[in-house]
Amino acid sequence: MTTSKDSLLTGQIIYLAWANDRLYAEVIQIQPERGLGWLRPLVLVSLTDILFLSPTLMGETPTCLDPQGPDLIWPLRDISPALDTEVITVLASIHQTHQVLPDRSTQIEALQQFITRLWINSLSD
Repeated sequence: MTTSKDSLLTGQIIYLAWANDRLYAEVIQIQPERGLGWLRPLVLVSLTDILFLSPTLMGETPTCLDPQGPDLIWPLRDISPALDTEVITVLASIHQTHQVLPDRSTQIEALQQFITRLWINSLSD
């Protein structure tokens, strides 16, 4: 799904999709002249798992010594706005499944794998 450069707002929740996986992220800044968005990953959702990438979603406050993780600069053409009902369902799963924030290496590895697959798919389109 392509997104109008003018339709995204700072703080909005969006997603990037590949196969059955979705990376939900917060829009930090839109650069319409370059066709890019600065995104902060929040949650990686697959058919079998929900991997939380942001301590703020878990009720924790990140510190300077423990940053939230890597941000992304991504082409706007791949960004889709998330519906409220989708985001609420994901957030509700925090309490239903008693999720804990995974260790940093697990987060980074899962995010890297998703981004690599998405980027390769994006190049082939």
